[in-house]
Amino acid sequence: MVTPTEAQAPVSKTPRITAETPSSALPSEVITLQQMVLQLLGQIKEKTRENFDLQCQLDWLQRQLFGRRSEKMDPNQRLLFEDLFAKLQQQLEQQPVPEATETSSSSPPKVTPANRPSRRNGRVPLPEDLPRVPEYIDPDPRLIEKMRCLGEDITEILEYIPAGFYVRQIIRRKYAPRGGCGSVVMGPLPALPIEKGRPGPGVLAYIITSKYCDHLPLYRLEQIFARHGLHIPRTTQWDWVRDSADLLLPIVLAMKRLILALIAQLYIIEEKAQEEQLDAEGVKALRQKFSKPILQDQIQPLLESWSPDVLPKSPIGKAVTYALNQWEALNRSWENGILCIDNSLSERVIKLVALGRKNWLFSGSDGGAQRAAILYSLIASCKLCQIDPFLYLRDVLERINTHPANRIDELTPPRWKELFLPKISLPSFKAKTESRAE
Repeated sequence: MVTPTEAQAPVSKTPRITAETPSSALPSEVITLQQMVLQLLGQIKEKTRENFDLQCQLDWLQRQLFGRRSEKMDPNQRLLFEDLFAKLQQQLEQQPVPEATETSSSSPPKVTPANRPSRRNGRVPLPEDLPRVPEYIDPDPRLIEKMRCLGEDITEILEYIPAGFYVRQIIRRKYAPRGGCGSVVMGPLPALPIEKGRPGPGVLAYIITSKYCDHLPLYRLEQIFARHGLHIPRTTQWDWVRDSADLLLPIVLAMKRLILALIAQLYIIEEKAQEEQLDAEGVKALRQKFSKPILQDQIQPLLESWSPDVLPKSPIGKAVTYALNQWEALNRSWENGILCIDNSLSERVIKLVALGRKNWLFSGSDGGAQRAAILYSLIASCKLCQIDPFLYLRDVLERINTHPANRIDELTPPRWKELFLPKISLPSFKAKTESRAE
């Protein structure tokens, strides 16, 4: 039984002990001393772990500063396989010395006269071992009816399909009058994504998909290209990404106009209520007639269809999850005409607090961030529509320069999937294109 005196006794606390604390100041209670020992052991364990992490970081920094960058085997590790190492060493010494012309398969390709940049434009000729897929382009048949073919003009475009790289040969045959009088006629080059550029739409789609969908940095793509004998620096790749983003910007703007248009309809209804100066009951009736169907019959089904296909931790996944979790609160506006449909009022009130944020945060390049947003928007939309981003980008980049501006909505991923995807067919390396008879 606990007496009142014991119940009112204060709970003993572990005193703060330092290295300067005299022994006479240490507590004498066994329980207190045990608590202090456990606490000290926990602190020692934590400090030991921190010291180990710091030592690992220090060792790594020392290797970076003073050691060689290439990884080498620790000589002490040979002791584990001393006999095997001696046998291998003896076999290597007995091997004949290879000819000077032979090179290791892992060494980078040497620059030869065949792949050295030309003096004319500084471009490296495309490797001869890449397969060529010829495409013959002739002028209008009515113009060459009485003409003879006198030669060809070949433009080589580096292309890519998932099977690998190939060189797309655009062969434009030249025609001249049979009598020798008159001008030479040749078909025009097809529209290319980058005017007078080397990359075809497939290569551009491959780089964009690898960087913004598969998260490969450009220096890794540079290494992948090198394994195919292609010297494409990351600076060149970035120029191609920049030009592609500029080409695709109108499509993203069209996507913005189409989206979230449903939201614009809600605000059009609010503007009508303000113009007519409706009271709370009038606003409620207007919202129930027009806003409620937009929210429940159009926006909610879209969010529910997107939810299973997006990553929960991604920005779009968080936005969709937040909207669905707050759906009951989002629908309060058509239940009560006094409420606003957004939090713009509170945003304006606290705006003064956030005015300086633009001066505190920075980004390396505004243009680079904008182009990344363009490409991320298209790739994310492709994923939502269950479209292969590579197929979409390759086809759109091929047709973007000739597609009518007033029909740009047709190139948004949902419309493209409906109109163009069924007609897509990639070229085959084995396909042989026979030239037509002269």
